[in-house]
Amino acid sequence: MTALAWQWAKGVSSPIIGGTKAAYLEDAAKAFAVTLTDDDIAYLEEPYIPHRIVGAVDHNLADGVMLLDEKK
Repeated sequence: MTALAWQWAKGVSSPIIGGTKAAYLEDAAKAFAVTLTDDDIAYLEEPYIPHRIVGAVDHNLADGVMLLDEKK
């Protein structure tokens, strides 16, 4: 719903919603009732900044490098 409300707030009048089920259309209709403030829209449009990787791989791998499970 939020994504559709954001699109309508930005002036998109005919978004593609992939309505393959009645529930999807009902959810899309509910988005008309959502009102986004300027702060809400600014938050949704902030660039995504990925979080630091934590775990077995603690750094981004070089381009083209894939990790494979190796059974011994």
